[in-house]
Amino acid sequence: MDFKCLFVKQDENVYNSFPDAVIVLDFLKNITIVNKRAELLLGYSANELKNKNIKMIFGDELDKFLKIIGLSHGTILRATTSAGEVIFVDVTAYDAHNSAKIIISLRAVADKYLALESLLDDYKQTKELLNNRDSFLSEMKLDFMTPLNAITGFSQSLLERVCGEINEKQEKYISIINANSKKLAYLMEKTFDIISLDANKRELNFKNFDIINVLNFVQENYSKAAQAKSLEYSFHYGEIDKRNVFSDEYAFIQILSILVENAVKFTNSGKIKVEAAFPQPEFLEKNGIKVPPGYNERSYIFIKVSDTGVGIEEELLNSVFDEYSYKNLARARKNEGSALGLSIARKLTDKLGGMIWCEKGNEGFATAFNLILPIERMSFEQ
Repeated sequence: MDFKCLFVKQDENVYNSFPDAVIVLDFLKNITIVNKRAELLLGYSANELKNKNIKMIFGDELDKFLKIIGLSHGTILRATTSAGEVIFVDVTAYDAHNSAKIIISLRAVADKYLALESLLDDYKQTKELLNNRDSFLSEMKLDFMTPLNAITGFSQSLLERVCGEINEKQEKYISIINANSKKLAYLMEKTFDIISLDANKRELNFKNFDIINVLNFVQENYSKAAQAKSLEYSFHYGEIDKRNVFSDEYAFIQILSILVENAVKFTNSGKIKVEAAFPQPEFLEKNGIKVPPGYNERSYIFIKVSDTGVGIEEELLNSVFDEYSYKNLARARKNEGSALGLSIARKLTDKLGGMIWCEKGNEGFATAFNLILPIERMSFEQ
């Protein structure tokens, strides 16, 4: 629209020849002229709008409107009709300082924009709720863990006779307090880990690290627990002749630790065997992993954790990683374990682009957990 030509016309009828809705304001931003298309768009008659401030149309959007006066482009604003309905309009405003007038051009925006705007509002509200939830959970974790750590620490000090001698009965009760506070702290930590993973708040830190050091670390970390049960406990990774790999080291350690800890916890006698090797392409494809271009025989690692423990029922093999499976929860409680660790292992494995599954063991083993993880940079960049 050529706004300039409108200022030389004094007859109001000229505005009715324009294809857009047109409103003219005086220097106080009060409405002086309304064309027929503006009447149709807004539902008001010209007489109802004349001498009214433009705020009557734009309401809370008035500040946005004032900022676009004189700009060469339009802006989408909300306008209120005579029926009180809020509509979206594309608004352009030209300011003629020599005549102290502002001419406004309005075009109705399709309903599609209204739907998109509604979705955007919903997104903003949801994002705000998620941010509030995350802040709340962080505070709640601190609120839970602080007193638990205090209970664990002080009960441990009592058991170590820091405050003096205690009798046998006192030691028994304090030991129960100490053991249960540690168990509760462990459960809380795992619960918040799952919440963090589900909310996609766990950021991965990919880097190069020595995989042999990681395997040795996990092996040593659970050796005492295995020895306490007189278990035959062994790691076999002689085929791993490449030490430097690319992944998230902490996530890698956490996944493997969960599998080994689970094996130790559910095995009362017999043995635990951990094997690590480079898998063949055929093995990867057989287990549903799409091998990216540029793959070589050292781009993935396969780890199997086998044990002679209580075993897992056939019907639970597919749901053992589900933290919400009531059968899995019942199994964990029966053996004084937790259903949370394996769920965390699966979620972390998914984030690393790998695969984890459980199956019946062979060669005398009751259960075997299998893990495949990419360990080359190119595997993540495909």
